[in-house]
Amino acid sequence: MQGLRNQAYSSVSVEAYAKSVGMSQSMLRRKILSSTGLTPKELVMQQRLSRAQNLLVETDLPIHHIAERVGYEDAGHFSRLFVRRLGMSPLAFRREQRGTLEGSDR
Repeated sequence: MQGLRNQAYSSVSVEAYAKSVGMSQSMLRRKILSSTGLTPKELVMQQRLSRAQNLLVETDLPIHHIAERVGYEDAGHFSRLFVRRLGMSPLAFRREQRGTLEGSDR
């Protein structure tokens, strides 16, 4: 399922990815669910949000650029999703993580 993780930041749909690897959507779903415990959509979202967290801490990129880099065209949608999944805005996450890192020995 590394292939789907690699495609997570592009606009390729799960349906198109399934076709590209010669599977039906339901077959791909079953295979990913059994190996990861996540649906393909959840796997993509997890991959995107993980990369976004790294970019928020490691770069000074504006939130809308990070949203685009991880596959979201709408920065507002990205921010709402981030809040739903992580309990804080991307900007608050950046501030909190950087404060934690600055206080450590790294």
